[in-house]
Amino acid sequence: MKNEICTAALKNDMLLLINSGISKNDIEGAAGISLAQLNDPDEMVAVDHYIAIEKAAPELANNPGIFIELGRVKTGTSQTGVLGHVAAACETLLESFQQAIRFSRLLSNVNRMELREEGYLAEFVFTREPPAFFTIQSIELAFSRTLTLMKDLWGDNFEPNEVHFQYSPPEHVELYHKIFKNAQFNQPENQILFLRKLLLRKNPFRQPYVDDVIRKHAEKLLEKKTEKTTIQQQVLAIITKYLPKGQLNIELVASELGMSRQTVFRKLKSEAEISFQELLDGTRMQLAKDYVNNSDFMLTEIAYLLGFSENSAFHRAFKRWFNKTPREYRSLS
Repeated sequence: MKNEICTAALKNDMLLLINSGISKNDIEGAAGISLAQLNDPDEMVAVDHYIAIEKAAPELANNPGIFIELGRVKTGTSQTGVLGHVAAACETLLESFQQAIRFSRLLSNVNRMELREEGYLAEFVFTREPPAFFTIQSIELAFSRTLTLMKDLWGDNFEPNEVHFQYSPPEHVELYHKIFKNAQFNQPENQILFLRKLLLRKNPFRQPYVDDVIRKHAEKLLEKKTEKTTIQQQVLAIITKYLPKGQLNIELVASELGMSRQTVFRKLKSEAEISFQELLDGTRMQLAKDYVNNSDFMLTEIAYLLGFSENSAFHRAFKRWFNKTPREYRSLS
């Protein structure tokens, strides 16, 4: 399965970065793609282009907090394309979160969002899968942009109780405390916590007719994307989701797809000419390469993320795949 992001999101943020003072050539060079190639807002491109600018922009701008500032730029819902329009057209904040989560694949298939209601608090959780695509900048932008949009729609008095981050305080931690107020670091998840009762707050700008038109358009786009999803892509998505839990097998995949294991085997063979084990091994191999090359995860953490019960098993598999140990391979990057 290709890891993608919609061209509208990539183009809008490239333009915002250019408007912040970074040169067009530098942004296009970092992204590895030109603005001229991003004219169809409903098309998708490799998410690697976006991750590249997330990593390069802070240095290019000489501003480590540039993605927090980017999220505070008020450009309405254009930043997130149809996803932002759908969220803005909802009657309540609860419906906005629900619809944003439902249609999130229209923005990117690596972003994961979840809304939980626990006691008197609501929790909006954001991450990326697989973890190799996680960047601090992705969280900064997602949370800054979410809070900006919520305040635009539901009033400036919308304030979270706490904002949690999985990582340690960065060098620009003062900006976190200024923008996110009660920022907490080294937490189990990246999440925004706010009063549950706020979910029932009405959207004063909602226009029912516009809501209907926008949602129908989003439904068509989502249906089109679902139709293009092959059995191989569906199985890959399940593999990526469950690998770190260490309990991945064909029975689990079949259950997630609502099929028998024989049907999964048959469809993979007839549609993709590949077996489940070949797909699992190939996914582990590619993720192992990405994690070792492009992340700061310790090797024991990578072994866990790939579903190996023992670190030694991961080392043996990596040596078989690349004829080098993970440590040797990392030293070359």
